[in-house]
Amino acid sequence: MRIDHVAVAVKDLDSAVELFTKVFGGEVTWRGRVEEQGVEVVRITVNGVDWELLGGIGEDSPVTRFIERRGEGLHHVSFRVDDIESEVERLKSLGLKPVSEKPTKGSKNSLIFFFHPKSLRGVLLELCQHPE
Repeated sequence: MRIDHVAVAVKDLDSAVELFTKVFGGEVTWRGRVEEQGVEVVRITVNGVDWELLGGIGEDSPVTRFIERRGEGLHHVSFRVDDIESEVERLKSLGLKPVSEKPTKGSKNSLIFFFHPKSLRGVLLELCQHPE
């Protein structure tokens, strides 16, 4: 596994993009909506590492609820895997608790799967498998 991206929940995507590009440099490499996750996503690549800025779509969005409860900030850390199904099973066998039953669609046509932060000392872990 290697880090795919670090995700930050934000209230205003445009102002967050402006701030992150001023502070870290880099460039916007992807922007889109992931309706299945209830988010609008902006990816900023800085020296080969992606920041993923997340804005909630509507009041029912998990990101909107996250910001209401905790404020803006670190949402999750994502690790890229080649075989998401086997990695999910491996981590479950180590005692990590899944958030859902199966992988779902993520940004850039990826498959994603989350593990509950209570299983990993407060870190929401995402596995991410990109299409070939």
